[in-house]
Amino acid sequence: MICAFRYRFSAAHFYHQTSWSFAQNQETFGKCFTEYGHGHDYIVDVMVENQSSEIEVIDQALKDVVSKIDHQHLNFVFAEFKERVPTTENLAQFILKEMKSVLENKKAEVQIKHLRLFENPSIWVELSQ
Repeated sequence: MICAFRYRFSAAHFYHQTSWSFAQNQETFGKCFTEYGHGHDYIVDVMVENQSSEIEVIDQALKDVVSKIDHQHLNFVFAEFKERVPTTENLAQFILKEMKSVLENKKAEVQIKHLRLFENPSIWVELSQ
């Protein structure tokens, strides 16, 4: 059995490569390369094998991670995205790493099987382990 947890959050970002010129960034990333960026209302799903004894811990861990990201500008707030482009794929990897860290700190013995991050209803990424 798989248990799933879903949370919504909003975050802003922009795409850029620091080693590229302004023109090259603009040509490559188009509207996603702006001074202030743009935002999304994300949905994150985390799926674990049935861990009934750990459900509250898993739920709280995801709440902790989401609250850290919610209403933040990814490029400005997180060192991870100062140099790395905060694509949906990279953000999903960041969330997975943060979830693992929080669960480890809570000494929860939980294996995350899937993490799915929706940028919008038709664009998402799924990480499986």
